[in-house]
Parts: sequence; structure tokens; C-alpha cells
Amino acid sequence: MKITHGRIEMLARAIVQRLVTQRAIAVHRPEAELVAHVTGLIEGELAKEDQLNNEVRELLKQYQRQIDSGQIDYQRMFTMVKRQLAKDRGVII
Repeated sequence: MKITHGRIEMLARAIVQRLVTQRAIAVHRPEAELVAHVTGLIEGELAKEDQLNNEVRELLKQYQRQIDSGQIDYQRMFTMVKRQLAKDRGVII
């Protein structure tokens, strides 16, 4: 799923503000710096998922003939392979 940088930043800002408001974290740096850091973390995790999706697509190209003939359901196989790769690599999806 593609999310714009602006939306990710808004989400990060909301997360930081909620953590600060609930006193779940002690802030020793400017809030903007913390928002930028959280934004980077979120974007990094989304990039991992994009990379995982690309790898799954590449793997499934080997089965294109079976997919085209209806022997394999592409979406079901995509989900199964993605889950397994994520589990093997410790990626949370």
C-alpha cells in the first residue's frame, strides 16, 4: 500500500503527541526531531514490506503457467508466500 510522505508524517506526529500527552515517553529533544525519527521508522518498515512484495512477485513468476491455467490462485499463493517470507525474516506485516 502506498502512503504519501505527508500522511506518514501526520501519523508520526499523532503518535508522538499521544505518547507525550500520556507521558509514555520522556522527551529530551525537540518534538520535530522525534517526529522525523518516527517518520523514518515507519517509512523503513513500509519499504521492507514493499521489498517483500517484490520478492514474492518474482517468486510467483516461476508459476505463471499454473496461475494462468487456474491451477494456482495467485492472490492466495501471494499471501501464503508473503507470510512465510515475513516469518522467516522476522518482518512484521
